[in-house]
Amino acid sequence: MRARIGDHVLLVGNRKLMVSRGVKGLPDIDGTVVYIACEGEHIGVIELEDTVRPSAADAIKKIKDQALSARCLSPVMLRHQPSELQMPPVSIPFTAA
Repeated sequence: MRARIGDHVLLVGNRKLMVSRGVKGLPDIDGTVVYIACEGEHIGVIELEDTVRPSAADAIKKIKDQALSARCLSPVMLRHQPSELQMPPVSIPFTAA
């Protein structure tokens, strides 16, 4: 996302967006990260983390028992999901403006 606040241009988005716009000083952070830049300089990050609810395994089992398909949308979740969930990832194409 690109926004103008007063005389400043801010960018908020993933690493790919920041690199494509020539942002300087990006830290290399594992996980799901939203980078923030102002006037081409990195100024902050928001780190996102999903937690698995205790009821998740039972909910996925119920979905599968109904012959429905469950998909995982979160890359963080895929790295940390308990094996009993066994959800394949979903690929959703996204193009930053």
